[in-house]
Amino acid sequence: MRPAALSHRLARGIYMAPCTPKTEEQDRQRCLAEAVRRLVACRAQRVIIDSREEQDRHDNVTIYRALGCRPSTTGVTYTHQDSTSAPLLWIPDAVAWCYGAGGDWRRRIEPAIADVTNL
Repeated sequence: MRPAALSHRLARGIYMAPCTPKTEEQDRQRCLAEAVRRLVACRAQRVIIDSREEQDRHDNVTIYRALGCRPSTTGVTYTHQDSTSAPLLWIPDAVAWCYGAGGDWRRRIEPAIADVTNL
């Protein structure tokens, strides 16, 4: 019997957008909207997002819009959690850091990344 954790498909994409301090939130929301659309297309059931406290409301609006007029029919549930209480959130942070650092770090992490989407 396979362990339950290994029987789930994992999303392994990176979403990139040109980012400046002035457009950081807007760019994050563009990446999040695209990720949600793809997760719905592959029939994801649960999305856990690293909480940014007061800014979570921006994510909630983006996710609601990305789900369109069918949020309850998609079967997707989402929640924000603080990364201190959800250690699995450390993994995407580490992957993104390695990819963003470039060089040998990027080379090492690339086998774990299914695709990179530039927005």
